[in-house]
Amino acid sequence: MAPLILVIDDNPDITQIVSVILRAQGYETIVAGGGPEALTLLEGRRPDLILCDILMPEMDGFEVFRRVRSNRRWRAIPFVFLTALTDEKTRMSSSELGAEAFITKPFSRHELLAIVAGVLRRAQELQTDTEEEFDSFKAQLLFMITHELNTPLSVIRMLTDSMRSNLDQFSPERTTEYVDLMAQSVWELSHVVESMLLALQIDSGRAQKAFETWAGPKPLRAVLDVVITKATAKATARNVALHKVAFDAPLWVKGHEEQLQQIFGRILDNAINFSPAGEIVEIAMWRDGARAGVSIRDRGPGLTADEIKTAFERLRQVNRAQQEQQGVGLSLNLVRSLVTIHGGEITMESTPGHGTTVTIALPLTEPPVEPKRNRHRQ
Repeated sequence: MAPLILVIDDNPDITQIVSVILRAQGYETIVAGGGPEALTLLEGRRPDLILCDILMPEMDGFEVFRRVRSNRRWRAIPFVFLTALTDEKTRMSSSELGAEAFITKPFSRHELLAIVAGVLRRAQELQTDTEEEFDSFKAQLLFMITHELNTPLSVIRMLTDSMRSNLDQFSPERTTEYVDLMAQSVWELSHVVESMLLALQIDSGRAQKAFETWAGPKPLRAVLDVVITKATAKATARNVALHKVAFDAPLWVKGHEEQLQQIFGRILDNAINFSPAGEIVEIAMWRDGARAGVSIRDRGPGLTADEIKTAFERLRQVNRAQQEQQGVGLSLNLVRSLVTIHGGEITMESTPGHGTTVTIALPLTEPPVEPKRNRHRQ
């Protein structure tokens, strides 16, 4: 199907000339004599490209552009200004608004066709990229639903069926064992769902928006204390000790508190998962110039250089056959995205047989200024 181009100009000679040129090249065109008529046409048909004059009565081209981009259904339509205005201010206004191109009247047939072809080709490339990314994400979600949600659900189903059929024969010890297994499976389900929702927030831009809206000075030690408190029960159950190092430094970072907890919580959870019973996970705070940082070190099996390179890929699970507890394969990828949102950097150092250290560096910021209290003399 030929691309549909909407031509908007209050001069009927211009709309006719442009339409003739475009149709001769195989494009389909519809024309409007002004902004209001163009917006009415858009309600009926969605064009692949809009060519619009700037100086028009009732509604100028800039206002037409703003109306088009403010409508979610039309926002992705490429927009090209077609005008006799040649001054720098007009060109700058066009660029600042975000129009794809600017064609100056009088124009040649070759110039018009070259710009139209280029803009349409770029729009098609972007659409293809978006569709491929969407297909990839759908495949990732399908993988998580099929493999990661099914496993704990199958365990819960098996346990509940067994309890319903044989509950009168269960000893208190066996009942406790089954309930503990079900609780663990519920936790695994919750973790997978939380990871999926966080991935959606990051990919949709909502995580970035939340940071821009709510981020403020946060005491790094207080954030870590919350994270460590939450992780203590799991560490105790796995007989892993959590050691804090240099926690007396008053370091402040600009952050979104929930996102910071996700960053450090997921790294600490991985460290606990990979630590053998009886070992230590070390959480250290440090300062380096204008950066504050946290290093989390485990004494687990470690990673090779090639495994480190791929560890941050989404749905990448290193040595899954030997490390079933590592989970959905999203944590490191999500953590890296959140660290980037915070303007920070994450690095990993590891040696097979000697553990892994993950380091997160974030920009330092000043603590909030406390309001001065008025003192009244008695």
